Amino acid sequence: MYDSLQRLASLPAKTRVFCTHEYTLANLTFAAAVTPDDDAVAKRLEAVRQAREANQITLPSTLEEETRSNPFLRAHEPALKRACEAREAGTAGSDMQCFAALRRWKDNF
Repeated sequence: MYDSLQRLASLPAKTRVFCTHEYTLANLTFAAAVTPDDDAVAKRLEAVRQAREANQITLPSTLEEETRSNPFLRAHEPALKRACEAREAGTAGSDMQCFAALRRWKDNF
């Protein structure tokens, strides 16, 4: 999964991302729990909440949007590594360890 998302992240920023289900609100709620002080996540979460309350879809997005707000595409960032390490000691040593910790966290979120 990590390798697949890294390949996705290497595509141009304007690449449109078409998910198969409307999980954007749930995923951003998780992202906000991981990095509660992240303005990009907070702004996108609010926009998605408003869209969903208006019964609008939030798909597709762009890779640019996803790389700013999707924690699974940001396992290399220090803030994400700090969050993972605080939740699960020993997970900040590599991007892959952080990614795996994020996946476990999301599985139990």
